[in-house]
Amino acid sequence: DTDDGFGNLAEGFSGTTSSASVHLPALETATGYYWRIRAVTPVTGRWSEIRKFTTVLGGEVDVPGLTGPEAGSVVPVRPVLQWRAVAGAEKYEVLIATDYLFTEIVVDRTGEKALPTTAWQCEVSLPPDTTYYWKIRAAGAASYSPWSNTGVFITEPASAVGLPLTAGTTPAAVTTLQVIMPTSTLIPDESHVITTTITTGPIPDEQASPEWLKPLFYLGGAILAVMLGLLITMVVMLVRRNRYD
Repeated sequence: DTDDGFGNLAEGFSGTTSSASVHLPALETATGYYWRIRAVTPVTGRWSEIRKFTTVLGGEVDVPGLTGPEAGSVVPVRPVLQWRAVAGAEKYEVLIATDYLFTEIVVDRTGEKALPTTAWQCEVSLPPDTTYYWKIRAAGAASYSPWSNTGVFITEPASAVGLPLTAGTTPAAVTTLQVIMPTSTLIPDESHVITTTITTGPIPDEQASPEWLKPLFYLGGAILAVMLGLLITMVVMLVRRNRYD
């Protein structure tokens, strides 16, 4: 406590432990603190003498440092997160959210779900092409480190993971034309059916035309198909004429 009468105890600054040391929560810099201990089992003992220490101005707080992925990186939908170890830590708690305030948490590995390692691959597939924020903290037997700095990454686009096209992408317009030539005009060893395919699109979102232009693409494909059909018909008529001549 900051009071030697221990009348101003903050949350997390009192409790019990089975070891001979504890990892304290984050303290204020350049501040004097008083502390004491006593045994509670098998019987409650007397309080020890009161000791005092003062934290340094601008002292470094031992928190986990994020090492990967780098801020702003594009990662798989099941990213691998890595961080530096903290001395005395038993586990590490991880939060992933869609906002930097962590009000929309999508992955919560805290408490009993905390991780014993300094690297972890997300076990669920995150939605693609989405920005995520993450942070971690170390957990000891009876205390926690402050939360780390916030990292940020972006999941890869849907096309990279084989997902179907999303709304807003214009599908390809495909026109297939078949011309069946009369038997009397067939040339030996050639197919009876002439097939051609005309494809227009797809049109990506970033290059998509206004909605009122989309029917024109389909109309253009139909016109091309008709023109090709007329061309083939003229060729057939010329072939028949030459045969009769």
